[in-house]
Amino acid sequence: MRKRQFQTPQDLKNIFMRQLCDNVQAVDHDSVKKPVSAQTGEPKGGERKDGQVYLPGFGWVTETGGSGTTVDGDGDINKQVGTMD
Repeated sequence: MRKRQFQTPQDLKNIFMRQLCDNVQAVDHDSVKKPVSAQTGEPKGGERKDGQVYLPGFGWVTETGGSGTTVDGDGDINKQVGTMD
């Protein structure tokens, strides 16, 4: 069994680039087909319908109305916010 010699990062980069370039094939520019646009049945992100909003990857999600809580903004990160009973 033959030992592999230590290779510098530049050697590894050159090997990787050679392997990458071996897999690339030239294509005539005029024969390239443009990708098909998104399917017409899928809604766009942020689209609203019946009190829900469409989030890509999650589907239709019920809107909560953006409720939240206002907190003290004095910047004190050591402020006690609860009890440890």
